[in-house]
Amino acid sequence: MSGEINRVIILVGTTFNARDYKRFGVDILLKNGFDVHVIDFSPLLHPKFYETVEIHDVVEYPNHRYVRSISDVNNELKNFTRNSLIISLLPFGPNVYKVFRLISKYSIPYAILAFQPVVFEACFKNEDLSILEKITRKISKFRLSNFQHYLLAYLPISLLGLKPAKYAFCALSKSNIRFKLVGKSTEVVMIHTLDYDNYLDSISSPAENTNTIVFLDQNLPLHSDELLHPTNNRPTPDEYFPEMCSAFDRIERIFNAKIIICCHPRSNRSQLTDYYNGREVVIGETNETVRGCKFCIAHYSGSISYAVLYRKPIIFITTDSLKKSMLGYKTTEYASCFNKRVINISKDFFLDVKKDLYLDEDIYQKYMNDFIKSNNSCNGKFWDVVSEKIKAV
Repeated sequence: MSGEINRVIILVGTTFNARDYKRFGVDILLKNGFDVHVIDFSPLLHPKFYETVEIHDVVEYPNHRYVRSISDVNNELKNFTRNSLIISLLPFGPNVYKVFRLISKYSIPYAILAFQPVVFEACFKNEDLSILEKITRKISKFRLSNFQHYLLAYLPISLLGLKPAKYAFCALSKSNIRFKLVGKSTEVVMIHTLDYDNYLDSISSPAENTNTIVFLDQNLPLHSDELLHPTNNRPTPDEYFPEMCSAFDRIERIFNAKIIICCHPRSNRSQLTDYYNGREVVIGETNETVRGCKFCIAHYSGSISYAVLYRKPIIFITTDSLKKSMLGYKTTEYASCFNKRVINISKDFFLDVKKDLYLDEDIYQKYMNDFIKSNNSCNGKFWDVVSEKIKAV
């Protein structure tokens, strides 16, 4: 067929690395016969991030290219007008509006992905407010300086000169009606979160249970996201890490177990080893480390999904500095989803082992169904499902 898809172009917003190569299914798409290209927008969208953040797992892929201007984007896209599908990982907004205008201009079919943390947090946005309350709240937050954002948010995509996505690949169907680029013609394909693929890889072999506790680290004081989404009161290393280490010392004594730090994939592991007083820090091993542990400690990490998959109890913690920050509410929201309290380790905290390590199977199953893999989603590896879907065009 002359119209069949044989080329996939993946658009990424932050510097492409080895983890992304695996996570975004490049090998699987190649094995399924697609010519795969990765277009990296980090120099254009996030130049400070691109210039300053050190990539610890560099990958050499010949079809990975950077774009530094809209002219570069135009030159790339005009080469992919036939037999191509774009898979966009770029959040829609003013800074990428022209990109989607070009995609629509060249009539290139495209797909969007819904990721678990974004989907999860979207569910805390005052869904129970009345229409009048919603309108009143929007008016109170209106700022002329954000006028461009309002136009993109509220004008129909047809008036913006955009075509809707051909596919929305996701783990939660109700989230996709909120996505600007989803239209009546968009095919919503329910699969699962990308973390679930790691779970599928593991369950065929026996678990190795260890006398360990896992902290699902987010590198909060040092996170490179600060360059993408600045917060003016993020906890500092000097106030955050000493409190964390003091609390970990106490928890290790209570349970006579070792705490392992599963760090964020863009973290500097050796730096965190020092900050966590020599504790073992692993990177890229969260799936297996959580699988073998006794329980997990977390703020609001997306990797909580591994605790749910392997049915590990979760203790939610915060600090005075985190609680006061713009990020503080997230821990409370995540904990409420599991009907758990949040322990402030800046205080003289106590642990109620029976309550704090209680695991409610119904709650875990609901989280699983809502945010990881739903009952009516496709089976198989994420990118195999994607490949089969676009082959069928």
